Amino acid sequence: MPGEPTADLLDPVVIGRFARPVGVKGEVKVVSPNQSPERLIDLKHITVDLGSACRRFHVDSISQGGKYLRYKLHGFDSPESVSILTGMEIVISEADRTDPGEGEYFIDKLVGCRAVSDDGEELGILTEIWQQSAQDIWVIDGQFGEILVPAVKEFILNVDMERHIITVKRVEGLWEE
Repeated sequence: MPGEPTADLLDPVVIGRFARPVGVKGEVKVVSPNQSPERLIDLKHITVDLGSACRRFHVDSISQGGKYLRYKLHGFDSPESVSILTGMEIVISEADRTDPGEGEYFIDKLVGCRAVSDDGEELGILTEIWQQSAQDIWVIDGQFGEILVPAVKEFILNVDMERHIITVKRVEGLWEE
């Protein structure tokens, strides 16, 4: 296999995932779990979690195709050769993670936060984030069942990452009491 073995990362963070081969020259489609391909566009080397071990690859070229990227990795010259990467994750160590911008959050840090209404009522726990084209949907599971909250300023009033609490605006019809 191309690339070189590398030590497994402590606390690996997924920054991308190989979707499928693209074209006939060994390129592969890469998607980002946070829909920010900009963070993956300038990489010269990547570390891939192959399940049983990590491997480091040289990136020959990267091109953007809408919301995804096309990677050409050194040593992969056909769709058949690069297909072994399908479903594999591109990872970095927690220490190498860049800080999110203002008003941005890492999904893995948000999931598990408590959600409360703006009048202090306990709503539940943020269990997952659905990434949609218009805006993300935050899924809160608690005493009112599953609450789907659009991740926009009108609904998400505050995110306190130190206390792991999200404040959601009480809007009629958003949850049933």
